[in-house]
Amino acid sequence: MDEQELRQTINRSLKGSDGSAPGFDETWIIAESRYRAEKRRYRRFSGIAAAVALGFLILGILPDDEIEPLPELNVADSVMSTTVWFAPSDAWMPTHEIDLYEDLPEVIRATESGEETLL
Repeated sequence: MDEQELRQTINRSLKGSDGSAPGFDETWIIAESRYRAEKRRYRRFSGIAAAVALGFLILGILPDDEIEPLPELNVADSVMSTTVWFAPSDAWMPTHEIDLYEDLPEVIRATESGEETLL
C-alpha cells in the first residue's frame, strides 16, 4: 500500500467531512452505545443461562417413575457366600462333630420360672 492509498483509507474511516478526527462528545456517545449493547448482551446471556440452569434443576428434582432403583448390593455377604477360607493350622486341629440337639436328651431349662431355655 502506498502512502496515497493509506491516506485515503484513513480519511474514509474518520467521520468528519473534512477528514479531521471526531470530537470528544461524538466519541463518548459511540463508546456509551457500545457499552450499553455489551451490557444488554451480557444480561440476556446471563438470563438465558439462569433459565436453563433452573430448568435442569427442576427436571433433576422431579421423580422419574420409569427408572427402577437398583437392588442394594451387599458386597460382604456376596463375598462370604462364594468364598471358602481355612486357616493353615486347621489341618492340625482335631475334628469334633457334635450335634448338641441330638447328643443331649432334653433341652436344659432355665432355673427361673419366667426365663426361656438356656440354648
